[in-house]
Parts: sequence; structure tokens; C-alpha cells
Amino acid sequence: MENPWVYKREIILGDEILKSFRNIFEVVTVKKFASKSGKLPPALKLTLRVLYDDKDYGIDKETGEKRTDNVGQNIDVFVLNMNHDVKRGDYVSLKGFDVETSFIQKFTFWMFFKDLEVVAPPNPNGAGKGNN
Repeated sequence: MENPWVYKREIILGDEILKSFRNIFEVVTVKKFASKSGKLPPALKLTLRVLYDDKDYGIDKETGEKRTDNVGQNIDVFVLNMNHDVKRGDYVSLKGFDVETSFIQKFTFWMFFKDLEVVAPPNPNGAGKGNN
């Protein structure tokens, strides 16, 4: 087949990511986003700190050690509803993963969500991996 890449599509499992991360994040930065090419919709670009990660990533075959989780890592997301006064230090929950707009580019996830909700800070005794 000629040009098979035209028929290939990689998707991000956004709902699975939200489930693994308990869908609560700390806001690190907020910026307005406008695509230079005009191909992507305007959005709020948020850098979020991952507070929880319940996913078991298995054992590294080379070291024999458990693979590191994402707690404490930052992720970038885009929220299409720009009518929010969200700021650094707020805690948010993401709503409506937009699988049609989201994509992967060279191992970078461009995750778009329809909305967000500012939520109460999590219980400090419950932060971290697993069922803490």
C-alpha cells in the first residue's frame, strides 16, 4: 500500500489518564493559547502537577526495579472553555476529554479538554501513589 500513514491514527487514552491520576491536579501555570497555524482552537494552556498515580507501570526488564510513577511530574493540557479565572496554586478537575482535537507529536501529548472545575485541595494525607 502506498502512503499507509494516511490511514493510521494514534489516540490518547485521556479518560484512562484521568482515572489513574484521580482527576485532581495542582495548577502550576496558566496561559492563553492560540495556534500559530490556526489549525487548533483557542484554549487555556495549563501546566498541571500530578498529585496521584494509581497505575502500575510494571517492572523495568533491565534493572528489575519497579518503574517510576508520575507523582510530582508536570503535564500540559489545553482547556477549550476559556471562561475561567483559574490561577497558580488552584486545584482542578478536567472535564470532557476531546479525543478528536487531541493528538501525539513526537512523544508529546497534546491533550484537549472541553472544561475544568476548580476543586477543593486534596487531603494532604492522601497524596501520592496507590490507596494512600
